[in-house]
Amino acid sequence: GVPVVAATGNSGYNDGVSWPACVPRVVKVSAVNNHPVSNGRASYANLASADAFPGDYIWLAPGGGNGSIVISSFIAGVGGMAGTSQAAPHVAGLYAAIKSAAPGVSVNGASEWIRFNATVPVEVQLSPTNKQTFGRVRLPNL
Repeated sequence: GVPVVAATGNSGYNDGVSWPACVPRVVKVSAVNNHPVSNGRASYANLASADAFPGDYIWLAPGGGNGSIVISSFIAGVGGMAGTSQAAPHVAGLYAAIKSAAPGVSVNGASEWIRFNATVPVEVQLSPTNKQTFGRVRLPNL
């Protein structure tokens, strides 16, 4: 199968994700600050408890922040850009690389491979009493 990957949104919610990421079986992608010292959740990134989406995968990926640059061929110059929509392509690309290396792998199989081989843990405090660990994707040698 083909994974459907969607950004969770940029309202800084701790208890929900935006459409279409809220749809069941969609791979949800929130954002981290891509910083050499800390890969903490980006302040703008929506995230929800994994319990709210049983059986679904919620990944974190670099989404940009202060100091992020985007070079555009449409507009002369360089600009800044940040958001979960910049994080989602990292995850979609990781699924594509896995499918390229193992064409017969299922979406669940690829997701489990990511969970065990291609994430680093990031703890996120969703509320004063709810700290959860999410996987920040990384692409190892395939």
